[in-house]
Amino acid sequence: MSYLNDALARLVAMEKEAKAGSDAYPYSIHWQENFPYWTNAIELFEPGEYMGDDNSQRIYIANLRYYRGYMTEGSYGEIEAAIYTDLPTLQEWFEEHPGLQSATYTTALTDLDPLETRLVSSPVLVNMGKSSATGNDIAGTVFRLQLVFNLSINPK
Repeated sequence: MSYLNDALARLVAMEKEAKAGSDAYPYSIHWQENFPYWTNAIELFEPGEYMGDDNSQRIYIANLRYYRGYMTEGSYGEIEAAIYTDLPTLQEWFEEHPGLQSATYTTALTDLDPLETRLVSSPVLVNMGKSSATGNDIAGTVFRLQLVFNLSINPK
């Protein structure tokens, strides 16, 4: 497995802990009718600095999509209020686990820089698309998490 797959596996474990009762997947293309659930993808790669002859910094943005429920769920504004209720707790969870630790993964991810791993600008209330079963719009939010890896390389 690559370090990116390892990071996605750890994010799935973290998401399930951060929001009890949620499902989470290490890929982005998934639909289900039970909420809440998460999907994940690496959305951006940015070359970092070369630090000497044998070290490379690689910066990625992980896109963590949190599907909360149907836009029409409950009375007007109810699903939106639920997202705003969840948001601070979820933000805090990611901020408190910069090494992508969880009950499943108790140590920090190798080569991940916990001082540079952080949430970055993210949309809050998002129409996540239509349910394939009902056609209803799904409400959620997206967390964008910067992952910075400091890797040893072997120049040829």
